[in-house]
Amino acid sequence: MAIINKMRKSGWVFIVILGALALFILTDLISGFQKSGRLEDPVIGEIAGQKIKYSEYNVVLENRIKNLEQKNQSALTESDRTTAQNDAWDDLFRKYIVEKEYDKLGLQVTNSQLGQLLFSDDAHPFVRQAFTNQEGAFSGEYVQNWYRQVYANQPEMQEIFNGLKEAVVSSVKSQKYRTMIEKGIYVTNLDVLHDFMSQSRNFSGTYIEMMVSNVADSLVSYNDKDLRSYFRKHQDKYKQKESRNLEFVSWTAFPSSYDSMDVLKNLQLLIPQFQVAEDDSVFAGLESEKEVSFRYRSSGELPRQFASAIMEADSGSVLGPYLIDGSYAIVKVSNVRTGQQNRYKYRQIILPRSWMTKEDSLNVVQESRDFKEFLKTEGIQKGIEEARARGYLVMGDMEGDMSWVEEEVIDEEIRQDVIKGKMGDYIIKPSQQGINIIYIEADASRKEVLATEIYKEIAPSVSTYNATYSNASRFRSTLVDGKNGKFDEALEANQYAKRIAEDLNRKGSKIPGIEDPQEIISWAFNPDTRLNDISDVLSVGGRYVVAHVSKLVKDGIPDFEDVRENVIADVLIEKKKTYLQQLMQQAAEGKSDILSIANALEVEPVSFNNVTFKADNIQNISNEGFFHGVITGMPKGVISKPIVGQDAVFMAVVNDITEPEVPDDLSNRKMFVNAMLIQTLESRVVSSLKTLGNIKDDREKFF
Repeated sequence: MAIINKMRKSGWVFIVILGALALFILTDLISGFQKSGRLEDPVIGEIAGQKIKYSEYNVVLENRIKNLEQKNQSALTESDRTTAQNDAWDDLFRKYIVEKEYDKLGLQVTNSQLGQLLFSDDAHPFVRQAFTNQEGAFSGEYVQNWYRQVYANQPEMQEIFNGLKEAVVSSVKSQKYRTMIEKGIYVTNLDVLHDFMSQSRNFSGTYIEMMVSNVADSLVSYNDKDLRSYFRKHQDKYKQKESRNLEFVSWTAFPSSYDSMDVLKNLQLLIPQFQVAEDDSVFAGLESEKEVSFRYRSSGELPRQFASAIMEADSGSVLGPYLIDGSYAIVKVSNVRTGQQNRYKYRQIILPRSWMTKEDSLNVVQESRDFKEFLKTEGIQKGIEEARARGYLVMGDMEGDMSWVEEEVIDEEIRQDVIKGKMGDYIIKPSQQGINIIYIEADASRKEVLATEIYKEIAPSVSTYNATYSNASRFRSTLVDGKNGKFDEALEANQYAKRIAEDLNRKGSKIPGIEDPQEIISWAFNPDTRLNDISDVLSVGGRYVVAHVSKLVKDGIPDFEDVRENVIADVLIEKKKTYLQQLMQQAAEGKSDILSIANALEVEPVSFNNVTFKADNIQNISNEGFFHGVITGMPKGVISKPIVGQDAVFMAVVNDITEPEVPDDLSNRKMFVNAMLIQTLESRVVSSLKTLGNIKDDREKFF
């Protein structure tokens, strides 16, 4: 049955468990392991008072990595590994916080319930997904028989099925938890009425606006006491996340000409063996560094570097080596056969349709005839070069090669001409695109070949890597530290280009040009790394890197002097807002309408219409939520005091408030408000649990 094959591969269960809320198939904690040259099991974080050891997290992480590898059926990318790391941490969060919440609330899955979920015709979706056969049928009886016959006798299947059972139990508990939360929500009629009014009551009126950016710096003043006072009151505003700025230089080990020659010689030595191989596909599969194709192909399906040669070769021939995309390749024609349909090979040059008059059209026709004669005289390859130089459209690759194509692939306007043509024919054919010049390169053919390639990548040798490392080490040996521009001086002296990576954090940072920068990140955030330190030669992603810490920002509230310039900018804004407030207050004295105040301030009053509490749709104003909130709470006809916003200071008056007619039946809205509240609450519950759990995450120091 399909289920047994699926379970033997074991990939399905990992994919299922990825979608479940928890997977905890944990082995005993490792008492110690080798890291940084010493035995230790460091604490990498804390969840709800539970210290998380490296070994415990690593077991969960390895399960997650295995899951993704099973799912992707390929090597993991750096992004995949980051996903696995975050999922593993979430698993531990669920284990030490969420699962305990379930226990506190008495959420359980009884043996009777579990039996129904696993073995009945109405089984849990995870079970149905795992045991549905290729025809799409599922049977609880089949699961029971499988459990008695396979599970009972195969330890491997026991581990997999137990993992599935854990996922089902966790999923059901999670659903019960969500249901409890939903049942605890009740939306009153007053809640619904408030929601309706906040969306339907409309405010219209007039406001005046004075932008902070229009106030000259010279109109306000500050002193050091002002700056320090503002900083003390707003320290949280300047909290910083730990970060680093790096300058670095990198060396890449590119294959040398000697490396290329070594690959070429080794591949040439395989040619005699390939010629006498009993099974071409097996031999190629063992020797090739790329996936091999062992099937009949037409010329158009073969790499263009050897397509023509292969189509002309006899069965048993081995051709090459050919240089293809950074590799050398040899290819063997294992067999030749006649296919089911004709294929055609031709070249196509188009003189674009850009003429305006009849005379222009006649000139282009004559030009195409002249160019056809040029092709006949000079040859197609030189003709392709000349066509490009004249601005004609050349179809195919850079050499104008269109390979072999089936009849249906050919443009309908020229199809019959190509089909009827013979090798060596030159055809002129008008079309919607312009004037086509077609060269029939070969007679139609149904030939197909069973060809197999062996690829060997041209990669740097050990000696090339060593030479590259020596260059990096030689540069590093000239540096003691990065102070006083010494790093820049060394770069300039050696004519190396400096790269820059800014605002790096411990997790998820990208460094330009570096595929996997974790080694650099780990060094930069090592507790012993200081400002202006220079790394040893680091090996990262096939490159050697020497990095310099140009800026180091600690986590938390910085020293005042470190953010003085930022504080000055903020104090200036506050002083300007105060200045505008006073200006507006003075202008408003003795005036009873907002137009008079606007005239006194020499600003244009602006109307606003149909503004509601829920929709911030004030024309030409954005990011001014406080102002929006004030005007939707003002009484009609009262001029506001100056309203200090984000980027401006305002005054406003509400001229009209349109009260909506409340529907007799608000039941549909009540259901909508309830659904929205549940959706919001679900995300907030998780956020609250994480906050209450006092989670400390130091994984970046170790992974």
